[in-house]
Amino acid sequence: MYGVREILAIVLSVGLGLILIGFPEAFLRMQMVGRGPRDPGEYGRDYEPPATYTRVIRAFGAAAVVVGLYILARPML
Repeated sequence: MYGVREILAIVLSVGLGLILIGFPEAFLRMQMVGRGPRDPGEYGRDYEPPATYTRVIRAFGAAAVVVGLYILARPML
C-alpha cells in the first residue's frame, strides 16, 4: 500500500525526470539565469548549450525516472 509520501515521491521523481529529458536546454537556461557562460552580450542571439551539458542533464532525468519507477515497483518485489 502506498502512503502519501510514496505517491508524492513517485509523481515528483517521474515528473521532474521527464521534464529534464524533454527540455534540458530550458533547465540549463534557468540555472544560468537566461545567459550562457560564454555569451558576449549581443541581444537577440540564443545561447546553444554544448551537447555534453544536455547529455548530463538528460542522464540525471533518466536517473530520476528510474528512482521513481523503483519506488513504484518496490512493493511488488
